[in-house]
Amino acid sequence: MSTGTYIVTSALQKIGAHSVLKQADPESLENGRKALNSYIAQLYDNDIDIGAVPLQALGDELSEPMGATNYIVANLALLLEPDHSGSQISQQLRVTALRGENWIRNKYQTIDQPKPVVRNTLPTGAGNFGRSHRAFFKKGATIG
Repeated sequence: MSTGTYIVTSALQKIGAHSVLKQADPESLENGRKALNSYIAQLYDNDIDIGAVPLQALGDELSEPMGATNYIVANLALLLEPDHSGSQISQQLRVTALRGENWIRNKYQTIDQPKPVVRNTLPTGAGNFGRSHRAFFKKGATIG
């Protein structure tokens, strides 16, 4: 789990828009927070529940799974790149972002399990809970 500040500054570092010598301005950090919230909302819209919560402030905890942090940073860097002139995206960053998107989708996408379909000709108690209330034996019949 990471703070929004860590995620956004790491993404900005990936594209060369933030460093120790050239710090990102507060507007870039706030835009990064909004882009991160948008990315998390996009995941939820695609039925991918990573447990992250939208950030109210940049220093808030994202609550993402620890294994997904680097992938979130890589995808956020791709989202932030158009807003920073002169920034560069390496081929390795693109590969990492794509790999991360697939990993997050495969691991955290929610799927609805379909209910099993059984024939309505099965007797009650043999997996059929439908309209048919037939039993194997008539009530009061002797078995044997």
